Amino acid sequence: MPGPVAARCLLATLALVLACGESSDPCTGIGDEVQRENCQFERVAALFERGDARWREQLQAVPSAASRDLVRLRLAIVEPQLGPAICAEVETAPAKARCQQVVGRPHLASPPQLPPQRRP
Repeated sequence: MPGPVAARCLLATLALVLACGESSDPCTGIGDEVQRENCQFERVAALFERGDARWREQLQAVPSAASRDLVRLRLAIVEPQLGPAICAEVETAPAKARCQQVVGRPHLASPPQLPPQRRP
């Protein structure tokens, strides 16, 4: 049986190992996949919309290529002028095809316009 000093060292080591495995990304702890994807998008989009170059770092912190591509697709929809540059960075084949559709149809990203009212 280990002595009190050895037991404290073992506990301290265990605490460090567990702490190192934790992520500072609050989105990773969200169990619902849709909410987690929305969280990741909102974190990247907040930096993107402010013109903060750290949006790319935040995007790279998203754990999976499919999730990063989803963020890219959503950014391309929000900013159609930057769509071609954003789509050039897409990682997965299905997202590349979808991104090209988004870029090819920028009118889908703009808010719907009501027809002008006719005067009687």
